[in-house]
Amino acid sequence: MSNEAQKEVLICQLVKDFGEYCEKVCALLFRKGKQSFQEIVRELSLPRQSMKKALMVLLHHHLVWYTEEEEGEIRVIEKTFYHLNTDGILMRINYPKIIHYTKQNFGEYGEQIILEIIQNGRLTLDQAVRQVYFVQKQLRGYIPNEFEEAENIKNIFLLLVQHRYLMRADIQTPTNLKQNSSETKEGASKKSNLSKAAQSDAKNSNGKRPNSELDPSKQTTFEETFWRLNPDRYVIAFSHQACIDLVSEKIHPIASTILRAMFRLTEPHLKSYKDQTSIPVHIEQLAETLKTEHNFQSDQLAQLNKYLEVMSKDKVGFITSTVSSYTINRTNIITVLKEKVVEGIISDKFGPQSLRIFRLLRAKHFLEEKKIAEMAMMPIASARTILYQMLAKNLLHLQEVPRTQDHSPARTIYLWTVKYNLAQERFASEVMFAISNMKMRLSSQYTQAHPLLSRVLLVETEAINAAQSNDRVVPELSDVDKVALRKLSTIEDTLEASILLLGNTLLYLYFF
Repeated sequence: MSNEAQKEVLICQLVKDFGEYCEKVCALLFRKGKQSFQEIVRELSLPRQSMKKALMVLLHHHLVWYTEEEEGEIRVIEKTFYHLNTDGILMRINYPKIIHYTKQNFGEYGEQIILEIIQNGRLTLDQAVRQVYFVQKQLRGYIPNEFEEAENIKNIFLLLVQHRYLMRADIQTPTNLKQNSSETKEGASKKSNLSKAAQSDAKNSNGKRPNSELDPSKQTTFEETFWRLNPDRYVIAFSHQACIDLVSEKIHPIASTILRAMFRLTEPHLKSYKDQTSIPVHIEQLAETLKTEHNFQSDQLAQLNKYLEVMSKDKVGFITSTVSSYTINRTNIITVLKEKVVEGIISDKFGPQSLRIFRLLRAKHFLEEKKIAEMAMMPIASARTILYQMLAKNLLHLQEVPRTQDHSPARTIYLWTVKYNLAQERFASEVMFAISNMKMRLSSQYTQAHPLLSRVLLVETEAINAAQSNDRVVPELSDVDKVALRKLSTIEDTLEASILLLGNTLLYLYFF
């Protein structure tokens, strides 16, 4: 199965919970790219109303985006095209990690806010506060100070917005679709611009809603704004934590604390998790942050320059020093993290000798078979076997260099090399395929256990009714059902833990 086919299988598994129609729409958009509504209906041969509802659900949960494009020169026609948000769908694998991270950093309220936004797709501030408050009241039964509780939830929500873990939903509607596209369209002709202006004037004169950006009364307030999850911000947080762990492992825990402080100062200025470097951090500002937020003592601050020098001179190149400031080399650190993951997979799949050859080819680029065996210090037969095993998995590349024009094999040099990016993509694809297999296995287990789960639900309902009626006879599951339920729980825990581990690996190979 090709890399793209494996990715499509996983995407379909991840959107399965939204229904069959949503799954079919996502599969179509993945295979064919952007599609108009008419093209989607024609390709899938499904009812228009069902397709409309499926697209609205996908748009609401930010799994599909849409754009406006113009066609024609004399008669300008605007068409709506829908695009699949592939990264947004794949990021759903790491939602448990996102929830756990939010609970660690923002407490129980932060965790519940993120849970509600994940379930609903988008929420306003007031909606989030009311829903989280309702959940807390159900869990605790009684809340002594309701106003204070609501204020605490609101403050955590504002903190998530301030740190950019939540972002504006920007859900476009058919009423403002054209005006938004005309604002972002570049290079439009003067004729089309005049035509749009005339159409806008005509709409306003007909009593339809004017442009909200030109009418202050139509501006959306903070309370009316819908907010959604910002996956890119969580990718930044996860990548920074991985960088901090690497520094702690390679240099010293104090050096990792220094790097954490530097990330803390530079994170607000990062535009994307793909930014290669951070903004410069002045040493006075860094020392003040370490003193106030990390309780650094005077003797530790005295060693600050030493740790910064070690990090800048390390072969990884964690930071770059200037006259009085330091810049974090995010690309260098993340490259090393990816290499560790790739090399770990190679070692597990092919053995330590294969990893030795892989590293050798990465360092020397092009080598003959005999030279590889000599430099790797292994018999040529063993080296040949390993080389062809990795070649079969598309991890290595064999380059032919003919010495004569007739391309005779006897007079041709065969050079081995590594195409590292292709190897990384291959492993990312295999991880996606493994996750999709585990999700299908989990779904199959639930389907097979449906009669058992129905009996469990029935017994629980009868037990609640018996407790309410003060009945001493409480129904219980049979011994056979208890054993089957324990077995199902064990399988479920094992598969979900494996999916989480593979999702973390996918973060390194695909998102970082």
